[in-house]
Amino acid sequence: MASIDNLSIVVDLLVVLMVAVFYTGGLVWFNYRRKDLDRAEKSLREGAWLIGFLGALIGILAIWAETTCPLTFGSSTVYNVFFFDPLVLLAFLAIAFAILVTFRLPTHFVGFLGVVVGIGVLYYAIHGYQLGLTKDPLETLLMYCAFGGVAILLYIPTLFLDWFIVGPRAPSVQPIASSPTPANPRMWTGLLGFFMAVVFLAGLAAVLYGFSIVWSHV
Repeated sequence: MASIDNLSIVVDLLVVLMVAVFYTGGLVWFNYRRKDLDRAEKSLREGAWLIGFLGALIGILAIWAETTCPLTFGSSTVYNVFFFDPLVLLAFLAIAFAILVTFRLPTHFVGFLGVVVGIGVLYYAIHGYQLGLTKDPLETLLMYCAFGGVAILLYIPTLFLDWFIVGPRAPSVQPIASSPTPANPRMWTGLLGFFMAVVFLAGLAAVLYGFSIVWSHV
């Protein structure tokens, strides 16, 4: 029975999503370092809209594929679950983040949920690798681990945004009352730099995975 396979376009969108996250994070950090919170928050809102839009596209394609494009593994129908369950969860994070930023609501809630989602994605990665569910098990494992890492580390930038980007002018978004500037800036620089590095690696992993699977899925 023939089926439509949209995995290649989803991988393309994942690459674009990581580019959007990286570029937004870079602009926000650059303007924060220049003490231009107005421009930092504006960059955050613009980037959040793009991240949310990409998340919506990924979510629509993933939910559609969950219900219409099952692939078989032995006697079980599992490929749609393995590929598209994590995508639905990541799409949820992207859309929720965009909504919270738009309405100036605390983003650390979606950051905390990202920890849970990331652990789930890592579980899919390891279990899928053990079962050998794809023809590119190592590339798939690395991409899933990278995106799971981004989801887990999302808690770091959302706390920073709530405390030091939006928080100084809207204190109610801060999870705990704080001064408008970090007490340990070097720590935040290291943590945010690590997050950005993992975002870059996730995008790179998606690119390499795309090179492996796109033409076989055409």
